[in-house]
Amino acid sequence: MSAHSVKSTVTKIDTGAPDSAAPDVEESAAATNETLAQLEDQLHRIADSLKESAKSLGDLASPQIQQRPLAAIGVAFLAGIAVAKLLRR
Repeated sequence: MSAHSVKSTVTKIDTGAPDSAAPDVEESAAATNETLAQLEDQLHRIADSLKESAKSLGDLASPQIQQRPLAAIGVAFLAGIAVAKLLRR
């Protein structure tokens, strides 16, 4: 759920709330939006880090795959079988 949809949901709830609860709802909504923004930022940083790691691993594997293409196909096949067995459990 995005920060925008949470904010709109909280705004809809806030509209029907009594006036005495409005400050509490606004504080909760602001805190929730801030937390969601922080989480979103963390996820973007983690995704960027994973992309960089995958790229560097690909760069390392590329020459070996070019030198031994049949071995690379065999390893990929065995890895696929292992993953399939793990997912069936």
